Amino acid sequence: SCLSIYPPSCLSIYLPSCLYIYLPSCLSIYLPSCPSIHLPSCLSIHLPSCLSIYLPSCLSIYLPICLSIYQPSCLSIYLPSCLSIYL
Repeated sequence: SCLSIYPPSCLSIYLPSCLYIYLPSCLSIYLPSCPSIHLPSCLSIHLPSCLSIYLPSCLSIYLPICLSIYQPSCLSIYLPSCLSIYL
């Protein structure tokens, strides 16, 4: 599993089963078919191409290469090995 820190206030836990826990504001469950549940403050749309929209605070774009852009605070890159880079 992977543990990642989202600045300034989000903790993200990545498990092999694609469970993402965003604290304190958001719980996200990613399954192999790419649905997700975000509570309570995020809207997320996961398509087979893995497009995600998080509202109100951030925009996230997941491409097949797992590039994720969070606005306004961070850029993250997800690699197949579950390495995350947050800038």
